Amino acid sequence: SGTLLGNTITNPKGELKAITTRSGLVTEGPTIPNPPKPVNLEEDECVEETYTDPDHAEYNIKVPPPPPVQKPKPSIQGNFFAY
Repeated sequence: SGTLLGNTITNPKGELKAITTRSGLVTEGPTIPNPPKPVNLEEDECVEETYTDPDHAEYNIKVPPPPPVQKPKPSIQGNFFAY
């Protein structure tokens, strides 16, 4: 690629412990995030699991049914005549 400066040490294995900048700031580890691992869709399928806790098996939660929907009463309108 390019030439390295005289005070640059190569790190072919990528074993970076800390970085000290010119201003003296020290950061832990690499500043560039590692690329994500490839995802194998056949192995990483979503699996739905159900866990049963025997200590809580005796408890049943009952949810009351929703209140019945009341139909609005029709307003009673008489026959009004305008004279």
